[in-house]
Amino acid sequence: MKEAQMSKIVITKDLSRLGDVIINYVSSVALTLYHQKVFAIKVPNKLLSRASRLASLELHIKMTSKKANSGDLAEALIAYAWLNSLMSTNEMINILIENLRKTGSIEEAIAFLLDTILKRIQKH
Repeated sequence: MKEAQMSKIVITKDLSRLGDVIINYVSSVALTLYHQKVFAIKVPNKLLSRASRLASLELHIKMTSKKANSGDLAEALIAYAWLNSLMSTNEMINILIENLRKTGSIEEAIAFLLDTILKRIQKH
C-alpha cells in the first residue's frame, strides 16, 4: 500500500477499541515472558501517544476525527494489521519481546511494533 493509500485507512472508534484490547494483551504477554513473572497491564494512552510520536504515525496516517488522539491511532493501526492478517498477535508479542531485550522500554518496543506495522501496510 503506497503512502497515499495509507491515508485511506479509516480510523474508527470501534477499530481503536479492538486495538486497545490487542495491545493490552500482547504487551501483558510480552512483559510476562520478558520479566518471567505475571504482568497484566492496561497500556496507558499517554504511553501509546508517545510511542506513536516515536514511530511518526501522524506523518503517515491522517486522523479523521478531531476527538481521536495519537493513542487511538496506534490502537486502530494495530487492529487494522491484525484484522487484515498483516500481523498475528504472536508476531506482535515476539516483536515486543525482542525490543524489550534491546531497550528495556515497553514504550520503545511499542514504537518499533508500530513502525513494523506501517512498513508492512506500505508493502501490502
